[in-house]
Amino acid sequence: MVRKEMRSNAGKSTVADVLLGLLTPDSGEVLVDGNPLQDEIPGSWRCAVGYVPQEPFLLHDTIRVNMLWSKPDATEAQMIEALRLAAMDQVVSALPSGLDTVVGDRGVNLSGGERQRITLARAMLRCPSVLILDEATSSLDAANQEKVMSALRSLHGKLTVILIAHRMSTVREADQIVILNHGQVVAHGKFDELHAQNDHFRKLMSDEPLSTAP
Repeated sequence: MVRKEMRSNAGKSTVADVLLGLLTPDSGEVLVDGNPLQDEIPGSWRCAVGYVPQEPFLLHDTIRVNMLWSKPDATEAQMIEALRLAAMDQVVSALPSGLDTVVGDRGVNLSGGERQRITLARAMLRCPSVLILDEATSSLDAANQEKVMSALRSLHGKLTVILIAHRMSTVREADQIVILNHGQVVAHGKFDELHAQNDHFRKLMSDEPLSTAP
């Protein structure tokens, strides 16, 4: 699991676009299994990638239709499992129409955190090899964030998770933390290494203390 920790305007959205193959870097290259991410690769690469943007987008339709947009042949059991991984299954099951609940225009009938979790579940439904989360827990309270992080921990070793985040409580267990500042990598390493050796990382820590959620 790789987490990219950065401030606003550090280049985090650009990083996501480059990893998705939407942008080509001016210098250097992105390698996928040792092969450059070039014009002939992005189609198959994007099929293997799940992406959750900072601003979740939902169709003015049911939760079921929004889920099937990601994987049209998904079974109901698969959708429920994806919702469970996103800590959203109990919320959906409590709704009068369950999966057939209409979310409204851009998901207006749901809270911000619920919209984000539906979008996360939709990405997980694809069973991606790489899951890119761009501030995907930013609208969640501490309890629901911990549920999602627990689900991501259960996926460790099964897929690569790239989590772009401001919230420091999401970085402690990362295999590798990459810190960007004004589009430049200023530090990378494990949490304990950075905390002990890097002033920039310690400054980020002091600005936003880690969550104490268990």
